[in-house]
This record gives sequence, structure tokens and C-alpha cells, in this order.
Amino acid sequence: MSSKSQTTVKHLLKILSSSCEGIIFMYLGIAAVVNSRQFDIVFIVGTVTACLVSHVVGKCLLFVFFGNSLRI
Repeated sequence: MSSKSQTTVKHLLKILSSSCEGIIFMYLGIAAVVNSRQFDIVFIVGTVTACLVSHVVGKCLLFVFFGNSLRI
């Protein structure tokens, strides 16, 4: 890939990451207000797990994939 394509992919992934993070936190904020202070452990654990998994996939695995593909 050319350096221009690499920069484009890098910025696209950052925009996608920020958008997804914003949507998750908007959903969390709406759920916190609407549910009238109910403590839902399944929702909290599911959301934290989804955030951690998306972080690992978005940062670590894609970095390894693109890093190894550029090295070969």
C-alpha cells in the first residue's frame, strides 16, 4: 500500500473508532437516565466486555495485521 493509502486507512479507522465510542456512550447515557436508577449487572458487564473486545480488535489485531503485511 502506498503511504497515502496507509494514511487514509489510519484516519478512517480513527474516525470509525471515535464514532463507535460516541454511540456506545450515548447509549449508556440514555440507558442510565431512562431506567430510573435500576442496577442491571448484565447490561454493565455486556457493555464493558463489548468495549474491551472492540478495543482489542481495533487496536491490537489490526495493528498486528497491518504491521506484518507491511513487513513482508
